[in-house]
Amino acid sequence: MSCSVCHREIRIAARGLCGACYQRWQKRGTTDYAERSRSFCHIDDCGKPVVSNGMCDLHRKRLERHGHTEQTRPDSWGAKHKHPLFNSWAYMRRHRSQHAVDSVWADDFLQFVADVGARPSPKHKLFAANDKLPIGPENYVWKRAVTERVEGEDERTYMNRAQKVYRAVRKEAFRGYWLKHRYGLSSKQYTEMASAQHHRCAICGNEENNVIRGNKITLAVDHCHRAGVVRALLCTGCNTGLGSFRDDPSLLRAAIAYLEKHALPETT
Repeated sequence: MSCSVCHREIRIAARGLCGACYQRWQKRGTTDYAERSRSFCHIDDCGKPVVSNGMCDLHRKRLERHGHTEQTRPDSWGAKHKHPLFNSWAYMRRHRSQHAVDSVWADDFLQFVADVGARPSPKHKLFAANDKLPIGPENYVWKRAVTERVEGEDERTYMNRAQKVYRAVRKEAFRGYWLKHRYGLSSKQYTEMASAQHHRCAICGNEENNVIRGNKITLAVDHCHRAGVVRALLCTGCNTGLGSFRDDPSLLRAAIAYLEKHALPETT
């Protein structure tokens, strides 16, 4: 059967009414919905809905905990975390294992703010002026990124451009990474080998004169491909020649015999 008021196909409770309509009739003598009125916290200038005892949840909890509804926190509460330099200070302290921080700054945020002053611009970041010393009042500098995103530039384009600039700026460092990964040599070891050879090829005795993209290249690291052992530094021509003969002494001896056999007689 359907309710005579809401006309829903539902079980009838009594008087031809469903359970919900019958309850409204019992409580108020009518099946009409009552307009819901909301009451608000009686504390001045609050305006939040009442939860209990004529108060909102905030003032009710204050009354339970402190016996009054007045604010107990000082007006300065949370000001430290809202300071524009707080994130820089927190990041610096969080990464102390990677770069040491002077104890004067590590323990006192207000001293840090007083020393560094205002950030020059939103894009400036704090760095140590000397990477070998802890960052502190006498060793810091504000810097901007070498590359910054252009308006309308997508993430991938910006990252590719930034990587190219970063590698160009730290060219020597990346060469050191490559030497270590490829041959197990440090930049210092390579420099010592080049100095011991007077910056000349270990076979022909000439300096490296090849230029790529306007830059004179350095001597190549020659190594045994089977054992992976570094042998010496060679010019591009000698290093390529050894590779063409597959580092086989018998092939090199055969090549020498071939050249001597077909050598033209010297002209006087």
